[in-house]
Amino acid sequence: MKSAIRENFPGLEIVQVRDGQCCIGRFGVDFLLAVYKDSSAEALDPLWKLMRESRSKSLVVMLHLKEGIPPPQGDARTALTDTFKVTKDHMALFHVVGHGGGFWVAANRAAAATYRLISGGYPIHFSDDLPSSVRLVAETTRVGAGTIEEALTFLWDQVGGQDG
Repeated sequence: MKSAIRENFPGLEIVQVRDGQCCIGRFGVDFLLAVYKDSSAEALDPLWKLMRESRSKSLVVMLHLKEGIPPPQGDARTALTDTFKVTKDHMALFHVVGHGGGFWVAANRAAAATYRLISGGYPIHFSDDLPSSVRLVAETTRVGAGTIEEALTFLWDQVGGQDG
């Protein structure tokens, strides 16, 4: 698997694949790219840990969610809030991409706005438009948009696809 990663995505390192729930990749020290099928504390803890341990001065995180995934609840929400407090000074962008319509997209958008408000301006964004999200993250990270799109597809394949 490592040779395929290096060949197709120079600089991408897979740092976590968890029981079909999530896959986290890293481009260098400044960019974490993650795909998630679950918003439980157990699933999200590896990402929060990587964010807290980062020594980057301008960390960018792009979190791509499976359609219909709810915002973090209970312990997961508490861990997220604690992570935002610790990482606020070195976070350049925390971008969440959700899909579909209806209640869960609205709930995730509201959660992102609430976190931004209560954190005093934490750089969190939520979008349901993957192409514009990829462009924003590409501009912030200087990793090409095509590379990000292909890396997301690769990460989704590691957890059985978006629909699985």
